[in-house]
Amino acid sequence: MTQREHLLRLPWLGALVVHLHWIGDVIGAAKSDEEADRRVDEFAALLGSLKARRNAHILWTAHNVLPHDTKRPEADVRARRVLLDHVDAVHAMSRTTVAELTDAFGAFEAPVFFAPHPSYDGVYPDVHDQDAARAELGIWPDRFVYVFFGSLQRYKGTDVLIQAFDEVASSSAGGGRTKPHLLIAGIPSEPTVVAELSAFASGRSDVTLDARRLTPEEVATCLRAADVAVAPYRRGLNSGVFQLARTFGLPVIASNLGAFSDQAGGDVRLVTPSDPSNLARAMLESAQPGAFVGAVETGVVSPGEASDTFFAELTSTLGLPPASVGGGSE
Repeated sequence: MTQREHLLRLPWLGALVVHLHWIGDVIGAAKSDEEADRRVDEFAALLGSLKARRNAHILWTAHNVLPHDTKRPEADVRARRVLLDHVDAVHAMSRTTVAELTDAFGAFEAPVFFAPHPSYDGVYPDVHDQDAARAELGIWPDRFVYVFFGSLQRYKGTDVLIQAFDEVASSSAGGGRTKPHLLIAGIPSEPTVVAELSAFASGRSDVTLDARRLTPEEVATCLRAADVAVAPYRRGLNSGVFQLARTFGLPVIASNLGAFSDQAGGDVRLVTPSDPSNLARAMLESAQPGAFVGAVETGVVSPGEASDTFFAELTSTLGLPPASVGGGSE
């Protein structure tokens, strides 16, 4: 019995909202197309049983369109079509969500409500100022530091990043804050990507690579050491890394995709995905005085505010009384 099947046995007599997030394990490690199809059929049967036997409301938070590492995209597409056929509501964190889901899976009837991705305010300790953070990482205090943070995977444009930084490093003239430094840190999820990044960083004093799972304190140190966060993703609907960078007051250079495009302007510079030269130009321009207008404010929503919005929209969309679901800020 899967964890989801335990929902059929919950001793709960009130309104039941089954909130699904990532459903990559529906296909999981299926060893054949036939096994993947069987798993999708079982998932469909479970969703039908939850609605028929438990009168459950099914909610999906659409974190992404498909798993980034999908090995069986056709089966993963079918699983999401099944889900969209059963859901009572879709929670979107990006204004582009409806269009992207429709493009991928076809039209669907379930209502969509918007509640933004929260910031990480209060989640990570902020124990350093910029100079102290750089001293801990061995980065000169007078460098202009770009940070690429998060799971090290190819879909995040790691190859685009290193090509762009080579252009930045060769184009930068003079010393001081115009001398660039690239800080790459995160979980080594794809060995081939880590090998490429390691070869790129080897012997370079202007690149710092820390390919491992960092502690919360180390995450804060990396973000505090930077001047600008860079996210040249090839695809993506939402980004926790984007919100984490903004929590630490960092401007962001990101691909013109999903949640990034929701925040264009001011402290967010959008670039063409998979275009190293376009990214390099944006990185070079970001080091100039006055490159970003205003503070990091637009789109930064506290966890409490995000929770209040989520539960207000959820109860309204499903027609439930507010007291029937938990949540909200204290």
